[in-house]
Amino acid sequence: MGRPARSLSPATVPPLAATELRSTKISFCSRKIVKTLPPKPLATAAVAPPAPAPAPAPLPPVLPALSSPGEIAAALRHLQAADPLLSAVIASTEAPTFAASPSLPAFNSLARSILYQQLATSAADAIYARFLALLPSASVPRRPQPPTG
Repeated sequence: MGRPARSLSPATVPPLAATELRSTKISFCSRKIVKTLPPKPLATAAVAPPAPAPAPAPLPPVLPALSSPGEIAAALRHLQAADPLLSAVIASTEAPTFAASPSLPAFNSLARSILYQQLATSAADAIYARFLALLPSASVPRRPQPPTG
């Protein structure tokens, strides 16, 4: 019939090359990926126009600035009524005041307030000066310098 099966003895097995022992590559059959388009609609039906968008909600009223007359007092009354512990602290201190400066734009004032709340005064002075240097010269307020002498 056919040839008899040959037995492999250690003497007849060819040695493996060193690279064949270290190879960790696993071969896979490649698969082709085919992108398909969505099916086209069979019939074009009349589509109703979309419903009109609802009217935008009215804007909330603009509240008066905290620097407006009476606003600080109203805020302090609210805080005192809301928290008895805070009420004692408010009663033991002077009411805060705003030193409005027509030469200081509101944006600069806001930036200054944030800086001085978060940093030590000397650090805030340095950073605020660098901040002002970045602004156009027309919007840079000049801080009064202490008299020398």
